[in-house]
Amino acid sequence: TNPCSVPLAPGTGSTNLTRYYYNADVKQCVKFTYTGAGGNQNNFLTKIECQVMCPVKSKMCVTGEPAIDSFGQEMHCDPLRDYDNGCPKNYWCHPGDNVHEALCCPDGTVELQSACELPLVSGNGSETISRWFFDQKSKRCLQFLYSGIGGNGNNFISKKQCEKSCTGNAL
Repeated sequence: TNPCSVPLAPGTGSTNLTRYYYNADVKQCVKFTYTGAGGNQNNFLTKIECQVMCPVKSKMCVTGEPAIDSFGQEMHCDPLRDYDNGCPKNYWCHPGDNVHEALCCPDGTVELQSACELPLVSGNGSETISRWFFDQKSKRCLQFLYSGIGGNGNNFISKKQCEKSCTGNAL
């Protein structure tokens, strides 16, 4: 049996031991209190041991938790759509590693700014993904390497999308 696919089982003992289990719903390794007896294989001594064994989803929204829909699921969005991309107000469509994993992340700014006015932020992941941002000084869309995690709304999949969003015309 795959330990990552079985539900949390705290056990039937009477001791309190800090352990980690893989929560398949959120794709994260989560701390729990193991009672020392019983339980199942989804029980790891360390968070790292759990992460090595089970597919962990990196936290894409560094500005907080992603928007949640009426079913309690993370809201996915379409970063290729310029305006109605599926995110509520004060959230932006974070493209992630690919278009299919895009999430609605909190804006993270005190005042809601246009994405085009935000500074270039390449993020803090380990990927190298080619993206476009609007440069306020030159008033042009320029290419940059995005790390896949974090960043802000000034992050466009294509030059055309950047130009349409920030200059009003797609050249």
